[in-house]
Amino acid sequence: MSFHPKVAIITNIIAPYRVPLFNALSSELDGNLKVFFCARTHSDREWSTPEDIRFEYEVLSGMALRRRGQGYYETRHLYIVPMLFPKLVRTRPQAVISAEFSLPSLIAFAYCKLFGAKFISWSENTLLQERYASRIQRWVRGFLIRRSSACIGTSSGAREKYIHYGCPPEAAFIGIQTVDVAYFEARVSRMRRERPDGGGNDLPSILYTGSLSNRKGVKYLLEAFALIADRLPCRLVLVGNGPLERELRDRAIDLGLQDQVEFVGFLEGDELIRRYAEASLFVLPTLEDTFGVVVSEAMACGLPVICSPFAGAARDLVIDGYNGYVVDPQQHEILAQRILVIVNNPELRRRMGEASRRIIVGCNIRAAVRGFKMAIDYALGEGGASGCSA
Repeated sequence: MSFHPKVAIITNIIAPYRVPLFNALSSELDGNLKVFFCARTHSDREWSTPEDIRFEYEVLSGMALRRRGQGYYETRHLYIVPMLFPKLVRTRPQAVISAEFSLPSLIAFAYCKLFGAKFISWSENTLLQERYASRIQRWVRGFLIRRSSACIGTSSGAREKYIHYGCPPEAAFIGIQTVDVAYFEARVSRMRRERPDGGGNDLPSILYTGSLSNRKGVKYLLEAFALIADRLPCRLVLVGNGPLERELRDRAIDLGLQDQVEFVGFLEGDELIRRYAEASLFVLPTLEDTFGVVVSEAMACGLPVICSPFAGAARDLVIDGYNGYVVDPQQHEILAQRILVIVNNPELRRRMGEASRRIIVGCNIRAAVRGFKMAIDYALGEGGASGCSA
């Protein structure tokens, strides 16, 4: 396209890992981007608002109703933002990218229909999460997806979900969920150089970052660690808070691992990156995650990764035997074996860590922006004229 259309994005909260994406997309669109956040944050997140925001944005006034979640998801939020429609009318975007299929997305779709703008659906959910959807939720998804001018999934699994609901493959794009790879690489390299002997005399450490909840499968990681803790000196570092923390602490004591398991609490910024710099291996034992951006972080820091197949990232970022392993965390004996193989083999750790870097460099912010830009171009070009209707 020879011009830069005005684009609006509607999403839930100011997630730090999204800021580099929006910064880069705004630059690609010559500043013609405005992001509407339905809330600054919510009670399930402890993130601080990033300082390096270089795109136009607004936090909408309204309510975030906390509701009981479905399946492994403990809670969900329903956003009531009555000012969204008049804000869109005032902004007059030619294309609106709206996250998921909630009330704000229906409002955005109504704006697009009334003012001739293009509606682009954006979602993290894969078909794994769709099994929880009610009949009404499935109808809303189908209604929006079949009438979208383009669709953006954060993973190949999310794109597959769009096609399942009726979006033509040529109108479904991937804006990969990722992080600012160069930023992580630079920070972690500096931290490793500053450590005495490069940290070579430290005990190998297995790192997990995320909430301490049933959904994240941390209890299976703890059981797997118990099977190898007496066979190889190493430690397990758990970064994060959550409702399962007390239970996990008690279980660590029962297993006699209280001196080998470190509960760090919530970290962000350089404090979090330092933990990646000190780690030998990263494990995400989740029972369900739409993606798992922590996998991108760990790979940007050059770590081998053991990832659950129930994370969207496993399909796009982890090649079994190349930069780590894909393991069902409920099979904690196999998980323990894979951890032992990596931790006990420094040369394998090095090769897998380098492989992680090679993979994530190809799935960086530029790749994500390219997916968004392709969707915008398709929606506003001849290919998006009739929407995604089958």
